[in-house]
Amino acid sequence: MSHRLAVGPEHLERLAAAELTGVGDATLGEWAEVGRVAFHVRRRLSAEEAAVVGPVKDIRGTPEAGERIQSVWPWLEGIPADVIRDELGA
Repeated sequence: MSHRLAVGPEHLERLAAAELTGVGDATLGEWAEVGRVAFHVRRRLSAEEAAVVGPVKDIRGTPEAGERIQSVWPWLEGIPADVIRDELGA
């Protein structure tokens, strides 16, 4: 797989960790992945967050996923279609 990141994954990981300060609970689970165009960090919700938003639901491959992607479509210019498909589980 060819990476097209503008900076190294180590730098992106530090940036992602800084942005997630106070969000979720890494002790319950956290996953980092270097993608082709981004560094992804997924983290479990804290008990307090889960109480506010309700149970986690995987919407990949569902009509809801398509509806959500439409709402942010204007900001996706330049993102390869296959990257979007991967995120949607399509």
